[in-house]
Amino acid sequence: MPVMRECLDVPGNALRFRDMAVGMVGKADFVLNGVFDITRSAAGTDQIVVMLTKCRDHVSANTCEHFQTWRFRKGVCRIMFGDGSIGASFQKYVSPRPACPAVKGTYTIRNATVDMKLLQTLPLPLEGNVWLVRFIINESSRKVHMCSDTEMRFHRVRDD
Repeated sequence: MPVMRECLDVPGNALRFRDMAVGMVGKADFVLNGVFDITRSAAGTDQIVVMLTKCRDHVSANTCEHFQTWRFRKGVCRIMFGDGSIGASFQKYVSPRPACPAVKGTYTIRNATVDMKLLQTLPLPLEGNVWLVRFIINESSRKVHMCSDTEMRFHRVRDD
């Protein structure tokens, strides 16, 4: 099951998670509930950075290696919330609805699920690895506005 938290080592990070809980729904899907605060509004949204670390079996310095870094600098809001994006499928579970650029406030996540079919379209060897995903949103000044760390593990589930 995924673990999601704000990046504790990033000064000025405006993202704070509270009361995050993950549960299983069926054999393969998970549901996420919790609250996050955005402590200040963004001046703009200039760039998204997704840093992927792949670990074998468990997270440790001996089993993890940097896998890829993805940078998006054009159409950032469309990438995050446009039709068909991972963010678009997720934002329907968040109240109030997230904006781009981000607006200061408290946001509640209720019964959020991730579209596993959408994740499977990513060019990643998901199964059998532990993935550490650092998601960064930079403001127009290129300084970090929000940063989150997520740990995910994927397993193949057979249908009976």
